[in-house]
Amino acid sequence: MGVAVVLSTAGTAWAADMPVKAHSVSAVPPVTNWTGLYVGGHIGYGWGDEKNVATTGSANFAAGHVFDPTDVNGIIGGGQFGANFQVGSWVLGLEGEYSASGIDGRRSEPTELNPQPNLPRTSTSHPEVDWLADVTGRVGYSWGNWLVYAKGGGVWTHTKGSSVVSNAVNAALATTVGSEDRSGWLVGGGVEWAISQNWSAKIEYNYMDFGTKGISRTNITPGPNLGNVNLRDSSLTLNTIKFGVNYRFNWGAM
Repeated sequence: MGVAVVLSTAGTAWAADMPVKAHSVSAVPPVTNWTGLYVGGHIGYGWGDEKNVATTGSANFAAGHVFDPTDVNGIIGGGQFGANFQVGSWVLGLEGEYSASGIDGRRSEPTELNPQPNLPRTSTSHPEVDWLADVTGRVGYSWGNWLVYAKGGGVWTHTKGSSVVSNAVNAALATTVGSEDRSGWLVGGGVEWAISQNWSAKIEYNYMDFGTKGISRTNITPGPNLGNVNLRDSSLTLNTIKFGVNYRFNWGAM
């Protein structure tokens, strides 16, 4: 019995000295807090169309003439800044953006009127979008490092355009030019991913409607019609898709 007691005591002591295996703990995925200010840059592509109706007559088009729509497209690029405030999984924000624009287009159509019917004339228009700027509110839903959001607000742009009427051998008979500022509304949305505590990347789509605006084109061709002004109602809609990167300061984030 003495031997049994000794062996039992030794076994108990040995068991007490054995290392305890640690329980595995599953890693908790990181959760981003989007609260704070941010600044960033973007590059993308824009497309849309411009539609025009003559409101005054000329030697080439009668008042009320509906011009063929002009498709426009091109590269855009610029920067953005904004602020987010997160409540639970919801993120509210305000953002301003500016994009330099290479969006333009070209349209040709026969003139409606022609003082010389046996010598056909063609009118070629070239609209251009110089820049785009917007201020929008954002609302999004966050999970993990992802943020899905919708946005809406005001948008502004500066456009310019020229029209050249040429004869059958492409000799310019009249050239008109003009430019204008436009304003409208924007709706859109996107997805943003937090790469790290301070950096995030996004892809975003926006639709912009600048409504209908009365614009003017002035004849700059030397001759009796120099300085004549043609008026038209012009509508413009644009779509953009952008890829961007933001640096987030996280001021105010817990």
